[in-house]
Amino acid sequence: MDERLYFTADEITGAFPYRYLIVDPQDVWQPDWCTLDGTFKKILDNQRISPHGKMSYGILTQVTALADFDLRMFPFDRQTLPVEIESMSYAKDMYEWVLPDKMKMDVSQLSGVWKFRKPYYAFRKVTVTVPMDPDPVEYETVQIFLFIERDPQTYWINYILPLNMINLVTYAAMYLDPTGDDSLDIVATTMLSVMSYMYVLYGEVPKTPYSTWMGLFVMFSVMLVLFATIQVTLIKAMCDNHATVRAQCEADGKELEVDDYDKETMADQRWTQDVPPRARRLIRIARTLYIACFLGLNCGMFTWVIMVGARRDYRDSQIQPPAH
Repeated sequence: MDERLYFTADEITGAFPYRYLIVDPQDVWQPDWCTLDGTFKKILDNQRISPHGKMSYGILTQVTALADFDLRMFPFDRQTLPVEIESMSYAKDMYEWVLPDKMKMDVSQLSGVWKFRKPYYAFRKVTVTVPMDPDPVEYETVQIFLFIERDPQTYWINYILPLNMINLVTYAAMYLDPTGDDSLDIVATTMLSVMSYMYVLYGEVPKTPYSTWMGLFVMFSVMLVLFATIQVTLIKAMCDNHATVRAQCEADGKELEVDDYDKETMADQRWTQDVPPRARRLIRIARTLYIACFLGLNCGMFTWVIMVGARRDYRDSQIQPPAH
């Protein structure tokens, strides 16, 4: 309300009745809108004066805002981008924010890997009271929230699924004949593959002071392949040593000493005689431990994604949405 522009409806009644007057914004008073979150560039504005000094001010702006992204869940991260618009000089008694109607708003698609997520946007009015003498002064600001999320499809196809396939190939190598070189060749190849992925992802994963979801997933995948590499190498060494001892005993005409449990283990037809009993027990334990860690890694990491996403959705739902 501006009492200096006060007039009544009958003063503008004529052959064509008017509900308001359109004026040049440069000829009348207008609030000094700005944002402290970035740059505020005015493209087009419109000002109307209704009877009794009521002014309506519309503005089309380009806002370049700065936002602090939380990338801990990369590439499944969801961001809430706030922009706060306020007047630097005028208090609440000089103007009033009117939140837009949801039916009058439109959201365009984002470029790159980002996309809007429901409820897409929200508005909230905030009143800040500044103590002054003799009476406190209230300032009103409007907060705009944009809800976006990263599209993880590219990361699924190029990184997550291939890393899981490499882990499964490594697991399959643990079922090959441990006395041969095939399993050792496979784990060496998979180890080189995951190390290559680490270097490729170095350029994709954001540089942050904290660990991201993708960084942890790659690190755990490398640890699984490293565990299998150590296990296969150790078993191969045990088999070679056992073969050497057997050959020496046969050359000396002696019988290889084994206890009753080892005799039962040696009778297992799934293994050749070149695989010692201790190596067989170690292989069984390693197979069970590897697949348990692999399933635990995937279940735990993706449960984490679901829980963090649900918590962020609940927090965003507490923000007042646009009026219908």
